[in-house]
Amino acid sequence: MNPKSYTPIAFWVLNKDTDFKGGDYVDWSETETIATPKAVELCKKEPKRTLESLKEDLEKAVKKVE
Repeated sequence: MNPKSYTPIAFWVLNKDTDFKGGDYVDWSETETIATPKAVELCKKEPKRTLESLKEDLEKAVKKVE
């Protein structure tokens, strides 16, 4: 995968079909600095996993920082 596409894909995975109160979403900055490196790490550890299956792990990573 092209490294330039990492953050847009992580942003999509985190925000797809997610209903936060008040229409919130995981913002681009959090996605870029927290979720993208975590997604790359998880993909390297388990290359057979689907992007959709990473969502829960990425959400946990973002919540730890909040």
